[in-house]
Amino acid sequence: ISAVEALMRLRMRDGVEVPPQQFIPVAEKTGGIIQLGYWAIREACCKLLTNADLPLVSVNVSPVQLREPSFADEVGAILSEAGIRGDRLAFEITEGQRVEAKSVELHFICRLQALGIAIWLDDFGTGFAGLALLRLVDFDLVKIDRSFLYASSSRRGHMMLRNIVRLI
Repeated sequence: ISAVEALMRLRMRDGVEVPPQQFIPVAEKTGGIIQLGYWAIREACCKLLTNADLPLVSVNVSPVQLREPSFADEVGAILSEAGIRGDRLAFEITEGQRVEAKSVELHFICRLQALGIAIWLDDFGTGFAGLALLRLVDFDLVKIDRSFLYASSSRRGHMMLRNIVRLI
C-alpha cells in the first residue's frame, strides 16, 4: 500500500446514506465545509498515528477551503498537534475546481506545499481546466478519471488513455 484516500460519508440517524454529491455542495454553500475539512484532516492524522504501515493519506480539498485565509496555518497546527510530518498527507484538488493564475488558491496551495503536503490533481479529464491547472500548479500526482480506464478496452479509448499518460 502506497497511500489511502479518506472519503467523506454522511449517514442520517435513520441509517439512510446521503451521497457526497448532495451534502458537499450544501456544506460548501453554508461554509460548513471548513470545519468538515479540518475534521477530515484530523481524522486522517489519527489514522496515520494509529497505523504505522500507512505511508500517506489523501484528503479531498474544496475550493472554499483553499480560499480560507487561515487554512494553511490551521493545517500546519493540526500537523503539529498530531506530530505528523506534512509529507504523510496529500490534498486532492478536483479538476472541475476553478483555480486561476494569480489567485488566492494558488498562493495557499504553495503554502501547503511548503508544509510538505503533496498536491494531487483528481479526476483529470472530466472538466475543461485540466491543462490550465497542469500549467499553474506543480502537482505531485495526477489521477486520471476512471472513465478513461473503462474506455481503454476500445482502440480509440486505449489511444486516448496512452496519450493522456504521455502528456502528463
